[in-house]
Amino acid sequence: MAANASEIRVVSGTYAENVGIADRNVAIVGGFASCADAANGVGGAAGARSTIAPAAGRALLIQQGGTAAMTLALDHLVLSGTIGADGGALRIAGNAALATRNVVVTLDDVIVRDSAANGARGGGIAVQDADLNLVRSEVSANVATRGGGLYCLRAIVFLDDHPTTLGSPAAGGGNQAVLQGGGAWLDQGCSLDLRGVISNNIAGLDGGGVYVSAGGALYVGAGSGTGLAAIVTNVANTGDVAGGHGGGAVFASGVGAQVDITNAYFGYNAAGSFGSAVDNSVGGAIALVGGAGLLARRYNSPCWNDRSCVQFFGNSVQGRGAALYADTEADVHVADSLFIANAAQAANGSVIDFGSSSATRVVESSYLVQNQPGSSVVRLSGGNALLRSNVIADNTYADAAIELDFVNAEIRGVNVWQPGRTKYLNVGGGPDAQVACVFSDSASAEWPLAAQVVLTGDPIFRAPHDYDYRVYPRNGGSISDVVDRCLPAHLQSTLAADLVLDVLGQPRNVDLATIGNAPGPIDIGPGEEQIDIGDLIFRDSFDPL
Repeated sequence: MAANASEIRVVSGTYAENVGIADRNVAIVGGFASCADAANGVGGAAGARSTIAPAAGRALLIQQGGTAAMTLALDHLVLSGTIGADGGALRIAGNAALATRNVVVTLDDVIVRDSAANGARGGGIAVQDADLNLVRSEVSANVATRGGGLYCLRAIVFLDDHPTTLGSPAAGGGNQAVLQGGGAWLDQGCSLDLRGVISNNIAGLDGGGVYVSAGGALYVGAGSGTGLAAIVTNVANTGDVAGGHGGGAVFASGVGAQVDITNAYFGYNAAGSFGSAVDNSVGGAIALVGGAGLLARRYNSPCWNDRSCVQFFGNSVQGRGAALYADTEADVHVADSLFIANAAQAANGSVIDFGSSSATRVVESSYLVQNQPGSSVVRLSGGNALLRSNVIADNTYADAAIELDFVNAEIRGVNVWQPGRTKYLNVGGGPDAQVACVFSDSASAEWPLAAQVVLTGDPIFRAPHDYDYRVYPRNGGSISDVVDRCLPAHLQSTLAADLVLDVLGQPRNVDLATIGNAPGPIDIGPGEEQIDIGDLIFRDSFDPL
């Protein structure tokens, strides 16, 4: 602590206090077993905490009135409160007049729960013009109109790696927002760096996990190496309100709103109640509207080996975009991602749905497998779109694998393996489709035939039962049809830079010497297989007798 620092040590117990701290550097440490232990600095047992829970009002207000920097630490505490203003349990207010934030608050082993900001924002915590670090902490069971767990404005919020949780590990124990941002509302100038978990939160309208407004930013898994940040089992638009509401995990809206994802897991989020036939909800995992942008890609290379690719698994939507819905004028770029077992209930539902827009949308080096959309796996409408080096396989749909409608589309190096499905491309009005190196299991009259190759046999996926759709170069003496089939020029696009490395972290232009280069050295799909597996009989070791 700084020279004017002080430390307040609190014996375990419950204290009905309203605590205020202004212009001081303070540490409040709870969990001591006795006054003697507190005086001697002897910490309490593991998990011991002190509770600050006033009968009315918030537990703690931290406020900067002057210009001096403030550093505060809260350790081994439980904070609760109820108030008709922002920040039900904890409010942190830096000096908005300062050009540079200089208030830093760290919560370590702190639980913020059972609090409410009635008619306001931040049921658990509200922070503005300050930096907030959450370490080994939990924000759960809080309620607000917006930002059930957290609200931030002109602030930087850091959620540490597991077990820091915004929400609850258990169903029904998360935060709730009447309108937007069940877990958190990120307002203008706020950025949230998530390396922990956001789970089991609910929003009546938008953003079950997080709502990102104009000028806000969400970074998921950024800089966390091989560890997976997670946004799971959140729900939005529980009342099936019409007008494009949803975003079970994330809803981003407004110019400058940005979602940036690396090595993250989006699982079992939902938009809509699924109790009626209407299709009002959008974005089972992520919804982007009104100028919000998205960049999703791997952090490390390769990402497949440690499963640190971006993953969308088991998300569901009552309407459109089971994993991703984007109707925005900002660019959307998704790479190195797995879209698995996502479901859209509506008849016009899809896994990825890009609505009318003049922006550029890119999906490349990704797997879209075993999803259950109502209509199509990928729907592209308006603007410019690139599908490159993807696998679309074993999905269940009623219309087509790819649907194009008034869009300038490039489809390059895509492997569509959908046995039993008779339609792979549905072309609406006015598209300009450029297709190269597209492989499918049977001919489709809507593909430009010169660019289409019909597979003569199974692509030899490794383990579809385990969602592993990489290919084996050889099956006994046979060579997979998708290995060494495409020229580098066929994958080049004006919409996105050339793919230098594949999802396995291997160069795209380095191929198997044992397989001929006709018609080209590059494999179809996300992975460039460079190991001659040979006979597959023993690929999974010996079979039991």
